Amino acid sequence: MFNKRDQIEQDQDPSNAPASPPQPSQPAGRSSSQGPTATIGASVHIKGEVQGEENLVIEGHVDGVVNLKSHTLTIGNNGKVKAEIFAHVVQINGEVNGDVVASEQINISQSARVEGNLLAPRISLQDGARFRGSIDMDTESEKFRNTFNHPANINKASANNKPGKSDVDSKPASSTDVKQSASSKEISGAA
Repeated sequence: MFNKRDQIEQDQDPSNAPASPPQPSQPAGRSSSQGPTATIGASVHIKGEVQGEENLVIEGHVDGVVNLKSHTLTIGNNGKVKAEIFAHVVQINGEVNGDVVASEQINISQSARVEGNLLAPRISLQDGARFRGSIDMDTESEKFRNTFNHPANINKASANNKPGKSDVDSKPASSTDVKQSASSKEISGAA
């Protein structure tokens, strides 16, 4: 027959609990953006162009171009990327050799080694990170406009680029001086 006490004990026994599917862990540095995340594992080597419509974590090796303009790219501690990178947010914990362009933010952790130019409205470089290259935070630059196709910026650029008028002429002197000094100097973090 049915014994209520046996049923209660059975319900409380953890070994009888229905198995729940494992929850994916969030990689360090991943932004709060929702959606699926793909991973390139430590034993994977890719040569060519990597494109996607989801967040990506690279723990392996990628040579070529990484294009995730609307998503977050995380280069894990074991990741080694020799590529031009285009993403919404880029978190670098491993090694990058190449230019990095982000429409929102670039974060470089203390374990990272980066050699290349950075272009984003916000750039964070933690103490201890190794970096060699230039930093450009000018979202009005031609490379930023062309990469992310900002219509407002493109219209503004075409209005400023009338025949006989150069980019230098259309910017305030202080902006030009800062851009030239930032691109002509090498910035290195502590090892």
